[in-house]
Amino acid sequence: MTSPNLSGLYEILEEEQACCAQLLEVSKQEQRSLVDNDLKTLDANTRKMQQAVEHLKNLHGERKRLLVQLGREFNMDFSDITFTGVIERLDEDTSKKLKDKLARLVRAGEALYRMNQQTIYLINFSMGLVDKQVELWSEVLTQGDGYDEQGTSKRSRKSRIIEGKV
Repeated sequence: MTSPNLSGLYEILEEEQACCAQLLEVSKQEQRSLVDNDLKTLDANTRKMQQAVEHLKNLHGERKRLLVQLGREFNMDFSDITFTGVIERLDEDTSKKLKDKLARLVRAGEALYRMNQQTIYLINFSMGLVDKQVELWSEVLTQGDGYDEQGTSKRSRKSRIIEGKV
């Protein structure tokens, strides 16, 4: 079957996959920026990510529109218009091509999801380390006691500031 809606759907699925691949690369850079404490790159990547997510959202809307148009070509009820419903109405070769494009998009989405989970773990791990450091410094710099640069004990008024912030 050849249809402008089907051709458009193929193109959108490919573009969505490319957008996911771009997001995956930006996410890798984001992880490196977090590890390297490179705030400039992290900020730039955050903007790239926001743009790519917005683009992906637009592509998703276009995909839904094309799928509905394709379902109407098959005289499907609106509630029955799904990828599965459309695929069942396609010839074998066209059905296989659409399934393959969908499978590639799903794999790209899953890879992006795994990368995001790793980033969340990295951020949570880092936050845990920061919490431990704050806890340790709070114990060391109790009210009125502290250490100077040589490691000797001294009285400190700055410790109250630290305790107040903690």
